Amino acid sequence: MTDLDLTTPSTRRHGRNTRALAGIDNAILIHAPHTDVRRVAAFSGSSTLNTVYTIGKGNITAAADRLLTKHREIAGAQSRVLFDANRYSGKNRKAATEPLDADWVNWQLDHGSPLALTDSGYLSLERFDDVHSLLADAAQLAARAAGPVMAVLPIDYLILKNRANDLLAAITSAGIPVALAVGHTTDPFGSAAAVTGLLTVLTAPVPIALLRSDLSAVGAVAGGAIFGAVGTASSLRHIWTSTGGGGRGGRVVSVYVPRLMSYHHLERLPMVAAQMPGDYFWCFCEICQGDPVFDRVGDHTAFAHSIGSIAAAAREVLVGSREDRLASFRSRAMNAQMMHMDIAAQMEDTHWDAPSSLNAWVKAAVLY
Repeated sequence: MTDLDLTTPSTRRHGRNTRALAGIDNAILIHAPHTDVRRVAAFSGSSTLNTVYTIGKGNITAAADRLLTKHREIAGAQSRVLFDANRYSGKNRKAATEPLDADWVNWQLDHGSPLALTDSGYLSLERFDDVHSLLADAAQLAARAAGPVMAVLPIDYLILKNRANDLLAAITSAGIPVALAVGHTTDPFGSAAAVTGLLTVLTAPVPIALLRSDLSAVGAVAGGAIFGAVGTASSLRHIWTSTGGGGRGGRVVSVYVPRLMSYHHLERLPMVAAQMPGDYFWCFCEICQGDPVFDRVGDHTAFAHSIGSIAAAAREVLVGSREDRLASFRSRAMNAQMMHMDIAAQMEDTHWDAPSSLNAWVKAAVLY
């Protein structure tokens, strides 16, 4: 893919807030924790996929500086990195009304980030009107910044379900590119209404991106997002809505099965594959090379396989018009639905029913 451009015809009227974005040349990005920099940097350097890192608590610029140094030592000095301040999560999460940090925006641009992501606070449905002050603050920062700025909008999924048109209006009025991150206890795109809301917001006349996602990143880009970032772990595939934060993670290895378009526990796959057509579990990524997922993927290669497979699917889906892209994505999701139905019937186990997000995309994408 060519470099993405924040100055598309529909957005040029917004002037300085939509400068050209140079250096992001993939529709799918890696969204990773700062603790996994060495492994992620090695994969990023070999795959040429860009990376978004979440920053730990404390001094975010100091932490990001150390992170960037480690990443570039491994991935190369020219590697492109974005930084998610992650202030919207955890027990003491930042509220949407709290001021944005101009120094954080400037640090990112001064250190070679293709664009700066704001350190936004969390926006709940009950406090929806706070979106106006958050976006206004971000627009002011963008007007003074030396490069492109995206306003991070960490939102409850209920906003997409219930107030998508209002969110679209607020984004359009503010005239600043937006990176969405969506909160839910499991999957924020598990309902057709939430997917429909996302597709509605993606019609905004400014660039929209999706952070912290899974296969829905591909659906989002098909629907008009400038890029979608896929989490390397379940905790980075949505925002945890509880103030207690996310789960511990790391105990069970989950891998993406391309034809099923869903993540599954690696240890369970061989037993199921023994009773189903073998091609259900084939994968043609650089790791699997046409073998079943469970033959070549292990703990240390699970995230590389999963994100590499999703990126490969994106390259096949993201061709043609918005309508063509969504139709292609929906067709794949329908095939995955049928395979899940076959497995559930054969195994007599409803746990193998199609994930709610697959069903949601099939229902919602037909309307666009």
